[in-house]
Amino acid sequence: MADVISTNPQCSALLDELGRKEQSMSKKKSAFTLIELLVVIAIIGILLALLLPAVQSVRESARRVTCANNIRQLAIANFGYEERMDRYPGAFEKWPNPNPAEPPLLFTWSILLLNDIEQSAAYEFYLKGEEPDERVATFICPTDPTVTKENAQTSYIANHGVHGTCWDDLPSNGPFLNRAAHPNQQCKSRDVRDGLDSTVFLSENIQALKFDEFGWNGFNDDGEIDPSFLAEKSDLKWNPIFQWFALTNPPFGARINEDKFNEAMTTPVEKAIRARPSSCHPAGVVIAFGSGRIKFIQDSIDYVVYQQLCTPYGAGSAMPNKMYVVDGDDY
Repeated sequence: MADVISTNPQCSALLDELGRKEQSMSKKKSAFTLIELLVVIAIIGILLALLLPAVQSVRESARRVTCANNIRQLAIANFGYEERMDRYPGAFEKWPNPNPAEPPLLFTWSILLLNDIEQSAAYEFYLKGEEPDERVATFICPTDPTVTKENAQTSYIANHGVHGTCWDDLPSNGPFLNRAAHPNQQCKSRDVRDGLDSTVFLSENIQALKFDEFGWNGFNDDGEIDPSFLAEKSDLKWNPIFQWFALTNPPFGARINEDKFNEAMTTPVEKAIRARPSSCHPAGVVIAFGSGRIKFIQDSIDYVVYQQLCTPYGAGSAMPNKMYVVDGDDY
């Protein structure tokens, strides 16, 4: 029977036609309509919109962990420095120049800690009076959009104390002092009478400059420290340090994360006001206490609490409310 059908031209043509119709119907059934396609695209878009914040949150959490590890390394390096030198590094320091005919070398606290974060090669360059201007990963927060991979930029700053001139640099106001102006001034762990676990030593600042750059205007035209300028008490500091104002209401820009995206700062006054903690982490900054404890503090922190956290000895400091005692719930 099969042979008869296959040899019959009419039957064979009919079978071919039926086959083509079946294939056509199959293709029509498997295809999406425009409405179905739009619905699928809309569902995918909604799912992506729901997932994207979660993915970004996970990424930011990972970046904040890296930031915390970086600042912890710097806090540990500070321990090592004090153990060797019997004092904390100065925010700014003068060191002997290998060329006696040249002025003394000027180092920031960051340069002084290079040896303690396994950057001895870079440290040796600075000791020779050279400026390698190299990126050091430990000084970079991965959330900080202002830093590049080309030079010695930093995301981290040290607690210099109260805003003002070098005459206000006292161990009771802040642990990292201006030893370039007053070489005999120093701070040790025993000077932190409020407790290492209650005193902030390090923080972030996305407006900070290079870690080897002196943010201080106490120099003359030859780049040497100007005694007359210091005597007039006109000098200001802003990099790589943070400060607090001995005021109940500080000027705009002085609170944590306030005016942090301002790129138009040109004067020492504008820069010094913004020498305070800031970051691109949502709603706060990562800090390191003198004990090495790491904490994320909100940018809404009360300014009196901020003052007390910055002072190694609040009762002997310049802060207005000297008798305020910080509670852990305050921050």
